Amino acid sequence: MFPIPIGFQALSGDAKVLNVTPELKFLEEIIINSFGVPTEFIKGGATWTSSSVSLRIVENHFLMYREELQDFLNYFASSKISAFLDFPPAKFNLKKFRMSDDIQAKEALLQLSQLGKISDSYLQTEFGLDINENRKLGKLDNKHNLDLQTEQLVAQAEIQGKQAEITEKFRARAMAMFIEEQARIRERMFVTELKQELKAPDQDPSDILQKYSAQLAGMDPVLQQQTLLTIQQNMPLAFSFIMQRLRAVFGGSPEQQAEATMREREMEHEQNISTQEAKHEEKSQSHEKEKMKHDEKKWEHDEKMQKEKAKQPANKK
Repeated sequence: MFPIPIGFQALSGDAKVLNVTPELKFLEEIIINSFGVPTEFIKGGATWTSSSVSLRIVENHFLMYREELQDFLNYFASSKISAFLDFPPAKFNLKKFRMSDDIQAKEALLQLSQLGKISDSYLQTEFGLDINENRKLGKLDNKHNLDLQTEQLVAQAEIQGKQAEITEKFRARAMAMFIEEQARIRERMFVTELKQELKAPDQDPSDILQKYSAQLAGMDPVLQQQTLLTIQQNMPLAFSFIMQRLRAVFGGSPEQQAEATMREREMEHEQNISTQEAKHEEKSQSHEKEKMKHDEKKWEHDEKMQKEKAKQPANKK
């Protein structure tokens, strides 16, 4: 320890003089600036922003770089590769350079596509999409959508069919009840006559007529016609009500109503023919009886004349 200050002097060199870090950083910046791109393109950075002018400068740089690479491949490397590997000559195309964040250009392309001024293929190309792959995916999506629509339509058709079936079932029940009630109302006006004709004083004539109608509805047409003829001959009043029931049941369409009416007319015509034939047969039988009586009288007269002739010779003797 000295009571007075003293100085000192370094006998060797200082290590800081040998530090070249600032010179290296300066050289690095010179190299990056020579590339013509922002520093973040080389060093990286998540918050880099710039003006549209800077973006256009970078875009033009990369466009020129892409064209030069493509010319190099087509006019220099292609012939060399083809000659060395004995391959046929080929043409190289590099993917088109585009700015991914050029929102204005994309909006303009979308507007032109909506107006029909550009094709969908060109729009997909400008957005950097693979056209062939997109078409394949579009076909698969369309097929899937068609399958879904088909399943939905089938399900809707099944639901509508079930609804229509249930509706028709209840409509048929309601119609049958309405027809039955109308028939019973008409038949109540002739209850006494029907009981006498059906020979069932203790039963409801409507129940018997309903049973007849149900049996006739399930018969073969030939047997049905024969049965109806028999009923018409024996029970004409019941026949008219049975025919009304059958027309009401089978008269859903005009053709069926006309058919039922024609059938009834044919049966009435056949009934008239059979009635006329029966009357003609009765007349023939009565005429035959009269002829037999006349012949019998004539025979008695002849026999009487013969007896008188036989008596005359006896008187003369």
